[in-house]
Amino acid sequence: MKIPDTYKLNFHPLDLEVVEVLDFQGVPVLTVEQNHAGFKYLSYLLQYAEGGLEQRLVLPITEARLEGVKSGQISVRDAFNTSELEQVFCLLYDEATGEALESWMLPSEVFGGVNPVKEDYNLAVIA
Repeated sequence: MKIPDTYKLNFHPLDLEVVEVLDFQGVPVLTVEQNHAGFKYLSYLLQYAEGGLEQRLVLPITEARLEGVKSGQISVRDAFNTSELEQVFCLLYDEATGEALESWMLPSEVFGGVNPVKEDYNLAVIA
């Protein structure tokens, strides 16, 4: 996903650790990640790039909203389209080291127009 430099950050605001894998298709496509303060983030694998790079979409998410995604009541696409904090991060990682190399922060109104998450991408991992 090509993102205008207008939204590029000069720093990497998120230091996250994977705490749960929600969808694994040979690689972890959708994960729940957490920062050191305990805040949770939904992370979607957008693509692998040349040179062992991984591009992910990441958004802060409350526990209640996360449960909605897990139960299938909220589609993954809708979760990203209607971010609770009205922002979505796009991060480029070095797959080997896990280090964030580049970061972008898109306002929800901008991201909604380019959201690459499939419309029918739903989960139902909670019985």
